[in-house]
Amino acid sequence: MVELIHSVQKAGIAAKYVVFDSWFSSPKTIQALKKEENLDIIAMIKKSSKIKSGYQDKNLNIKEIYSRNKKRRGRSRYRHMGY
Repeated sequence: MVELIHSVQKAGIAAKYVVFDSWFSSPKTIQALKKEENLDIIAMIKKSSKIKSGYQDKNLNIKEIYSRNKKRRGRSRYRHMGY
């Protein structure tokens, strides 16, 4: 995927971010797109206890992050996740 996005940008199609499904959201792909192509990423994260993300100065997996941001009763939004 990184090579495809690189060739698209090289062809003159500019982008500020890329959107994709959890199938492509490995840490290696996300880091490569951020570092090599200077793109922000909007993606579903795979539910895995092996993949951790920085969250409030800690490395947590996605289940731990969601458990700390449970939906508040009577509200339709999640609390601010602190990014």
